[in-house]
Amino acid sequence: LEGQWSVAALDGKPVSAASAMTADFAGGKVSIASGCVRRAWTYTQNRNVVSFAADPTGSSTCEGRGTSVEQETAYASLQEASIAIFSKDGSEANLSGTGGNLTLRRR
Repeated sequence: LEGQWSVAALDGKPVSAASAMTADFAGGKVSIASGCVRRAWTYTQNRNVVSFAADPTGSSTCEGRGTSVEQETAYASLQEASIAIFSKDGSEANLSGTGGNLTLRRR
């Protein structure tokens, strides 16, 4: 998962342009950002098995700006993901678990 990704779909539905999000994985940490709103987690990966734990120190919000339903769905999907399946020669990753399915595309 190391690298930079775009959040492409949630439970198979494309993410709207208004909720465009990026995901950056590096050194056991991941953040999902949309503008100045960012949520962060630490993560472990052993082949296709993944786990995530919230990291409030890496999160930020914009004054007066909330999050969209899509953004909250993405955060929940990542938080509960337990499996990562890679496709399209590694340019796409599907993270799934009890929170749903999050599709990422390499940037």
